[in-house]
Amino acid sequence: MQFAKGVSGNPAGRPKGIGDSLVDFEYAWSRVKYPYGEEWSKAKSLMDSFPAPPNVAEWGQRLCKTYQLCRALESLSRGGVFFVALKPAGEVLGCDEATVSRHLLLLIEEKVIDIEEPHVPNKKARHFKFFIPI
Repeated sequence: MQFAKGVSGNPAGRPKGIGDSLVDFEYAWSRVKYPYGEEWSKAKSLMDSFPAPPNVAEWGQRLCKTYQLCRALESLSRGGVFFVALKPAGEVLGCDEATVSRHLLLLIEEKVIDIEEPHVPNKKARHFKFFIPI
């Protein structure tokens, strides 16, 4: 049975057997840290347990939610460095990617968080760290 066109080890355009495709899938799956959306679901459920400090609260409810999401992501991460991708963050917060980006920039300006990994080619996801850890 032929399943999918191969990428690794097959000449271009030659179909790959189902067994080879299954082996490739199992290898790739073993390297997945979290199934899509799992970490974001956990973070969303934890958000309310992190109250925003006064210097963040004065900026309004949506920035408080962004702060809470960051704290929740930090609590799920190793070493206090957490990853924020704009699209799923916007889905959790109920806003667009540009709004999430502006809120993260404001948290950086307020010295609440800092960029841990400054160079990311597409700038739609970055690693951050809080100045004051939990």
